Amino acid sequence: MPIRRSPELRFDLDFASQSPALTSAALGIDRVSHRSPAPRQRDVTVFDSEDERLLRAGVVVAHRVLSGVGEWYLAAPQWQPRLPAERVEPLRASGGLPDAFMDLIRPLTRGVPLGPVASVDSHSREYILRTGDGDQLGVIVDERVTVERGAVTVRQYREVTITPESSMTPQQVDHIVEAMAAVGGSRVDQFPTLQQRLGPPATGLTDFPVPQPVRTNATMEELVSAVFAADLWAITTLLLDAGRDRRPHVASLNAQLESVGRDLGGLAHVLEPAWREQVESLLHGVPFEQLSDAVAMALQVSEELVREVRAPKLGDVAREEAAPLLLHRAQHAALILADRCSALTVGSADRQWEAALAAADMLAVSAAVAEPVLGKPLRRIVRRLQAITEHLRACNGHWATSPSDLDGLTVDEAFALGRQVERGRSTTMTERGRFVALWPDRLDELRRLLTKAKKAG
Repeated sequence: MPIRRSPELRFDLDFASQSPALTSAALGIDRVSHRSPAPRQRDVTVFDSEDERLLRAGVVVAHRVLSGVGEWYLAAPQWQPRLPAERVEPLRASGGLPDAFMDLIRPLTRGVPLGPVASVDSHSREYILRTGDGDQLGVIVDERVTVERGAVTVRQYREVTITPESSMTPQQVDHIVEAMAAVGGSRVDQFPTLQQRLGPPATGLTDFPVPQPVRTNATMEELVSAVFAADLWAITTLLLDAGRDRRPHVASLNAQLESVGRDLGGLAHVLEPAWREQVESLLHGVPFEQLSDAVAMALQVSEELVREVRAPKLGDVAREEAAPLLLHRAQHAALILADRCSALTVGSADRQWEAALAAADMLAVSAAVAEPVLGKPLRRIVRRLQAITEHLRACNGHWATSPSDLDGLTVDEAFALGRQVERGRSTTMTERGRFVALWPDRLDELRRLLTKAKKAG
């Protein structure tokens, strides 16, 4: 069986603290000897954006010099497996950040430039605790650290880590703890993170809050924040996956960008118009054929979502309960849909069928965005609306042709096009007849579900 070692002992001290008296003849701790003849020096330059979005997201990118050798360092343990817990790249001739790092973290930086934001200089020595017989009791790492921002020292501290051997007794451990306390050492389970050592803005909230379940009595602000947090998280993870080439991504990114568009439509009545219109204008190009185009657009959209996810601008309705407001909007959209669909006949003009499809889309997005706060009845409505909307799409087939469609065609090609158009027209008319026949039963079902949703709300 492997020897079980005692847990490490960690102590946080003032930079100028005196060295502790760790020896005790009575307890068998005879001496402390140097393990390394000279201190080990580590110079680290932390790189980030001006608002330190990487550090706030739990990611460290740094240039560090260890024993005179320069290298680039990336640590993102919170983002595994999409980003590495730790990764080191050698210093290239250009001296700049490695392209591999930039590609990996682009979904988090969203294209903003990175530069030095802090330097962390460390000097550490290693010692060995020994018994009178020369046996090793433990290893001590004593590290003094200076943190600077610009040319200003913002923090100095000292971290001492003692790794006991299995032979160290509880009495010896107690003596070490007391000796460290005598020089102001505070025993800690973990040392503060780099972000905590650096202070603001590195300690600020991440741009990427993990989506949380929404309470049924959530306010409109809480619901909108949750919806956008889910959208932002989905886009970011897809972008990180694309960077690692985990699977084909154009379709996935297009689908998620379209989902953002639907959420904007469902919340249009409460969002700030200028911001909503700006994001909608970004989404006009969706879907994209090329992955690079989809990635570029997703980065722009995620930047906009970051601005709104924490404190969306909603005006007077921000603190109101979301469910009643969204249910009222869904009921209004349902009335419009009912009026337009009830007036349809097989011979209705194309513009009437198109108007019915637009009303179905409006109700679908209203119901979908309200689903988290209205529960099961609304989930059933969303499923029914999906079926109705898809049926209306089948009823809006574009089978008409224009003279330009015939330009350059041979007689045989023109004849084949005519047959194709006629088949499309026949299919569309068949679907319209089926929709008109099914609509009364569908309308009754929607009314029942909306009534249940109102009671649940």
